[in-house]
Amino acid sequence: MKAPRFTGIGSFMRLPQVSDLAGVDAAIIGIPFDTGVSYRVGGRFGPAAIREASRLLRTLGELRAVAARYGPIGLIDFDSHTDTWDSYWDERYTHGTWCRRAIEEGLIDTRRAVQLGIRGSLYGSEDRGGARALGLHLIPTEELLDRGIERVAAEVHRRIGAGPVFLTFDIDFVDPGFAPGTGTPEVGGPSSRDALRLVRGLRGIDFVGFDLVEVQPQYDSGEVTSLLAGTLLHEFLALMALRRRDRQGMPGRAPA
Repeated sequence: MKAPRFTGIGSFMRLPQVSDLAGVDAAIIGIPFDTGVSYRVGGRFGPAAIREASRLLRTLGELRAVAARYGPIGLIDFDSHTDTWDSYWDERYTHGTWCRRAIEEGLIDTRRAVQLGIRGSLYGSEDRGGARALGLHLIPTEELLDRGIERVAAEVHRRIGAGPVFLTFDIDFVDPGFAPGTGTPEVGGPSSRDALRLVRGLRGIDFVGFDLVEVQPQYDSGEVTSLLAGTLLHEFLALMALRRRDRQGMPGRAPA
């Protein structure tokens, strides 16, 4: 190590900052953003916290960009909320409406869309029913934990099938005992270990993009949320790298 970790520009994985993206396979971009929240604010501090150990409305923009290239895409959404409300307090673009907007805009192929980890209190009975009416396949937290990680991962593979997929991970998917630094925590969720196992079980899916959202470091304890977020981003990159390696027939195996 040439310099202590706390010195220099705080880039992801301590990689050098570049402006020329020619030939780049993956770019890590932090987007400090706090508009459209309904409970705790502070997501704008998330990117910096993750770089040192990203809000959901921006997921809609990312899906627009990916769908512009690939057409309607598959979606794997780790989240404790469906985010399919039509509006929050007459506002149609918030962290709780992005998924409905994406479906309305034709960005998501709902036949290949799965939401994992749904749980917690509801504003109304239409919360879950509305998501299913839009064509989304829901796997609530209790079902996920009762069935087991391997069986759920296998179901996700069957549902997603072939074709490009976007992965979005809301950190509130994880129980707040393991990830307290988030804006809308819901108790009774999977552990950080469960989350890592489930992500690793998605090997082989054709991921073309991913994001990680809702990290709010001012509510964190011992930086455990930021550490988990950074680790998950490593795992997402590994999934894309393993997919490429498997297609090219290169030797090696995924970490256990």
